[in-house]
Amino acid sequence: MHAIAVPTLLQQLGDRDVLAFSLWIPKSYVISHVAFLMLGGVLCDRFGPKPLLTYGYLGYLIGQFAHLALETTSLPLMIARILMGVSAAAMVPAALATLLRASAPGLQRAQAILLWGAAIAAGVTVVPLISALLLGHVWWTRVIAVESVIAIALFVGIIVLVPASRPDPDAVVDWPSVIATVAGAALLALGFITAPDWGWTSPAVLVTLIASTGLLVVATMMRRAVELPHDWLLRAEPRVRPAMFALATAVVATFGMVFLVVQYLQAVRTEYPVLAGFAIFGPTCAATGFGAWAGAALYRRTNSIVPLIVGLTTVLDGLAVGLLADVDGGLVPIVVMATVVNAGLAIVMTVALGAISAALPATRHGIPFAAQSVVVQLGSMLGVAMVSGLVGEGYKAKFVVPAQVAARDGLTVTGEPLGRSVATAISVDDQLGWQLASAVRTAFLVGFRHGVVALLLLVVVMMAVILILAARLPAAERAREQVDRLS
Repeated sequence: MHAIAVPTLLQQLGDRDVLAFSLWIPKSYVISHVAFLMLGGVLCDRFGPKPLLTYGYLGYLIGQFAHLALETTSLPLMIARILMGVSAAAMVPAALATLLRASAPGLQRAQAILLWGAAIAAGVTVVPLISALLLGHVWWTRVIAVESVIAIALFVGIIVLVPASRPDPDAVVDWPSVIATVAGAALLALGFITAPDWGWTSPAVLVTLIASTGLLVVATMMRRAVELPHDWLLRAEPRVRPAMFALATAVVATFGMVFLVVQYLQAVRTEYPVLAGFAIFGPTCAATGFGAWAGAALYRRTNSIVPLIVGLTTVLDGLAVGLLADVDGGLVPIVVMATVVNAGLAIVMTVALGAISAALPATRHGIPFAAQSVVVQLGSMLGVAMVSGLVGEGYKAKFVVPAQVAARDGLTVTGEPLGRSVATAISVDDQLGWQLASAVRTAFLVGFRHGVVALLLLVVVMMAVILILAARLPAAERAREQVDRLS
């Protein structure tokens, strides 16, 4: 969506500086959210989840009210978005910690995790589609106003319904490692966001990614007791590591798929993208619910590895169907791809969250949940960045401008970004515009397929890694997992 809509706006509105700055407003939310998740986990363990939920939601409300009061000023809006991102970072680990505290071990906790995983998996696809519908028909400040009313009701619910939690002054706060992790996660998020536009090999992106890696290494060397995000991939318990690898892989693939679907609806299904989105809405919601149920059932009857592989295979099947999408704009392959991939994500997420929660300590859940949330969030950003770059490169390589259009009024659009070429197609008359639009769609599908193939290869490689990790799992760890699964 960003690759099409943003360049088009910049061309039609004259590349105004204020608009270019405004494009960083949503990005600032994402970066601040990812960066401060670890700090949210630390404070959750130190002061308890309810204070973090309460004050985090209060900060989120303040940010929403600022949107209503400062709708035409860019810098204050960016500050408000950063506040909302930081507040959400405080709430995420606190919400998961509250979920574990409020549910009894065993079936009740498994059901709570099942609902949580299903809701998250459904939101990956549903939220962009609902947002597109609302913003296509309603002024955005009115949407924020409705959200604020709902948020106030939820804030009251947190105060009244969430059980009180005591502070834990003995919880270790390893500030040097936490600060280095916050800075490293922020730079890594910044690198993933800017890479599709600036190029993965551009000096600015390379410096950002190298600096982020260096900070995470420094955090590892300085730390005393705190868990770090990469621990969940490299140093987690052997029985948890396959679950985290599967979860990260499913998230990367799903967010990459969502990006491709949104691009397809705008570049190919240009007439009614929102209606096309609603055609995807129902099946994906149903598939998410079924996937969550199927994942939980398989987990109870087998072990964690079987449903994880089944879930990733389902993601693989859905992506393969996406290769059938063509320039005619048929929706069936897109609907099937989104539906099947969402079912696979729900299977993986339900099982992975169950395996992770079973391995958590009896108390102090904030830091572990924050660390795995950082991995998931960065995985989603990596999926979008990877696919976005491949779509753009494939498009530029195969975009051939019809000769009549290239010579028309001195137009030169070869090699331009996708959004600018769409704008050019709109600017010429109907006789020639359709030829350029057809060239844009044909070139886009090349990049689209490059993105799908890259996701397919990623899932295949990670499935092999997970099977190797499972084969090396010690017998004692298998026995512990069976006890956790049946308890």
